[in-house]
Amino acid sequence: MNGRPEPPHVCGPTSAQARTRSVLINYESKGIDLDKFKLDSAALQTAVPSGEHTRTPKSKTSRERIQGEEFLAGPIRIPWLEVAAKLPGAAFQIAVLLRHHKNLKRTDTVKLSNKAVEQFGVSPDAKRRALIALQDAGLITMSSATGRSPIVTLIGD
Repeated sequence: MNGRPEPPHVCGPTSAQARTRSVLINYESKGIDLDKFKLDSAALQTAVPSGEHTRTPKSKTSRERIQGEEFLAGPIRIPWLEVAAKLPGAAFQIAVLLRHHKNLKRTDTVKLSNKAVEQFGVSPDAKRRALIALQDAGLITMSSATGRSPIVTLIGD
């Protein structure tokens, strides 16, 4: 074909080689000379100077993207969140944080400190009101002692 030597095949052409041959035959039958599109080595050197990468860099993997960054652990069930979203105050923020801690720790029961909720802009009083609202809605149960972080168990999985 067009003066090109055929590569040796031990077991016959692969499907990719067969498709390539089919495309070449199709172009040649239409009178298209593919050799006109070849770059000589001088043109190739000007197109890609030596020492530079010739491959497009791969996109970051999920591990590279999240290294050093915080993330929301899932899965988080939408119906559970829908109930929390309809509650007043910071209930939704606390619900998301509780689900996150549950999934990170792989347990239904978590301790919710004031420090943990500060990053979401929730005060200790708002945290207490939100936990009561979540408990009244049937999404959690909690036990607390004066001066201690509440122990919260998530319901509805």
